[in-house]
Amino acid sequence: PEFRCQKETDLLTKNATLDVICSDLESFIREVNASKPHMLGFSFGGRVALAFANSRPHLVGDKISLTGVSWGRGGLGDLIIEGWRDCLRKGDMRSTAWSFVVNGYSRRFLEKHDVKWLRNHVDVIAGSADPLKLLDLMEYSHIDDLQNSRHSVEKAAQTLSGKKIQICAAEEDRIACAEGALRLHEALTKDDRNNCDYELFKGTGHLLPFELA
Repeated sequence: PEFRCQKETDLLTKNATLDVICSDLESFIREVNASKPHMLGFSFGGRVALAFANSRPHLVGDKISLTGVSWGRGGLGDLIIEGWRDCLRKGDMRSTAWSFVVNGYSRRFLEKHDVKWLRNHVDVIAGSADPLKLLDLMEYSHIDDLQNSRHSVEKAAQTLSGKKIQICAAEEDRIACAEGALRLHEALTKDDRNNCDYELFKGTGHLLPFELA
């Protein structure tokens, strides 16, 4: 399936809000005739999974796994993402990629790779996205970070019920802080109908799944 704002897609990218992306996901689920799939999401994909399960609970199975998702990013996470937006507005995908790598991985992961490997990794990331399309996604979808949005993490946590939820948090996550992930867990467990597990992975960064791969 295609995802809006990715490099090769012909799907319209303007106004790529979480509403629009959730509608895309619903169309895909119906097209492949999937019956109540479980939701597994990392980073922005976790935001989509949470928003989809909250807005369309009748289409979702009872299990949701979220990694790199928190109740607010904390000041540092917001600054990092604003830095990405600024680079993307200038069409500078390489600087965006460097920031993504340096802020996405843990210190231990970065220091065990030499500069040549990191440069090659940045090259791959920079070549995999169109800066204008990626900017569209970050400008429109992240409107839903606002607390008064119906797709905010806060509102989803307050209204989601009857699910088995797993939250995986990275100790050194600078983009979606571990403290915010714990707060999300606490909010979800306020509803007795939810069964929510929280696991903190020591010494890892936001790109936890890649560090553990």
